[in-house]
Amino acid sequence: MKRGILFSILFLCFLQSNFAQTIDTINFEINASRAEIDTSNQSNVWQIGKPSKLLFDSAYSPSKAIVTDTINFYPSNANASFKVGFNLFGAHPIISFRHKFDTDSVKDGGYIDVSFDDGQSWELLTAQTNHPADNGFLVPGTGYGVYTSNFYNTTDTLLNGQPAFSGQQNTWQYSTIEFPCLLLKAPFIFWVRFNFVSDSVQTNKEGWLIDNIIIDNTGECSAVNELQNNKITVSISPNPISNTSLVNIYNGDIKNGVFEVYDVTGKQVLCKRNIDSNSFRIERSNLSSGLYYYTIQSSGLVIGSGKFSVE
Repeated sequence: MKRGILFSILFLCFLQSNFAQTIDTINFEINASRAEIDTSNQSNVWQIGKPSKLLFDSAYSPSKAIVTDTINFYPSNANASFKVGFNLFGAHPIISFRHKFDTDSVKDGGYIDVSFDDGQSWELLTAQTNHPADNGFLVPGTGYGVYTSNFYNTTDTLLNGQPAFSGQQNTWQYSTIEFPCLLLKAPFIFWVRFNFVSDSVQTNKEGWLIDNIIIDNTGECSAVNELQNNKITVSISPNPISNTSLVNIYNGDIKNGVFEVYDVTGKQVLCKRNIDSNSFRIERSNLSSGLYYYTIQSSGLVIGSGKFSVE
C-alpha cells in the first residue's frame, strides 16, 4: 500500500512538473512508463516494444508501440488493460491516438473508458456526435460531455453487448477524444484506459496495436452565444501583448461582461468586470511572459474563450 501511495505521489509530481507543456506525447520510446499496465492481472497481454507480427510489423513512429503481445497472437479469455494519465487544461483539449486492430469480429475487441476522479469511477466512451448532454456523463465543473471521432458506435458490440473496436483494420486509424469549447478553469488529472477482451475460442488473431497517444492543450475555439445562437468571434490585437491590447467581439452584444484570464496552471491572474462594450482594452499589468487562456462572459453566460501570449 505504501509503495502504491508513493508511486501515485511521484506520478502526480511528474504530471505537475510537465503541466506547462501544452502538447504531451506518449510514443512508447523514452516515456513508455507513462502507460500503466495492470500487471496484477494474469491475463493481461499488453506489451511495449517493437511489433513483430504479420500485420502488426512496425510501430506508427519508430520503433516501439504498445500491443497485445509483440510477437504472439492474443490468447483466449484475455482481459487486459492499461491506463494513461494526463493533465487536462486549456480552452479546447483534444486527446488523439493511432491504432490498428485484428480480432475475431463481434466476439473479441477493444474499448476505452475514462476517469475524472483519479480512477474511482470509469465512463465508457463511444461514438458521440450529438449534443454532449446526450452522452450520459459530464466533464466535472462544466456541464458538458465529451465528443469522440472515429470510434465504435453503441451498436458495434461484442457477444456480451460491450461496444468495442472489433474485426480487422490493418491501416493506421486516427481517433480522438475532444472536450467542449470552454475553458477548464480547474485543471485536473484525466485518465484514459484501454481495455481488450477475448472469448474462450483461440482464433489466431493479432489483437490491438496503439501508438502516439497525444494530448493537445493548445486548442481554441469560437464560442456559440446560447441566447442568440450566433457565431461569436473574438480578436485580441496586438497578440502577443507587450503593454496593452484591444479586445474586439463580433456577431454578438456583451452586457454586464466579465473578462477572465488564467495561466497554464488554471490560476486566475486577471479579471475585468462590468464590460458593456464590444471593444475594450486590457493591460499587461503584472503578467509575466508566457501563454494565457481567457473566457468572456455576457449576462452570466460564457460566450467566448481562447488564448493569447505575453512577450
